[in-house]
Amino acid sequence: MTNLRRFTLLAISGIGIATALWAGSTPTTVLRADSTTTSPTPPTTLTPIAPPSSAPPAPSAPPAPPLP
Repeated sequence: MTNLRRFTLLAISGIGIATALWAGSTPTTVLRADSTTTSPTPPTTLTPIAPPSSAPPAPSAPPAPPLP
């Protein structure tokens, strides 16, 4: 095994362990995809910014001038 290949394997495994520690779990729970480590669900009640019924009516175009 060459030094470059050994260094690459060590770097990849180190990144994996660091990611698992940063996530607050062990590598086995990361691989197992435990359902208890999922993020909380976002709230389902969303406030609309502006409901369509409260929009003001569009201004009408001015009448065309009479033709001579």
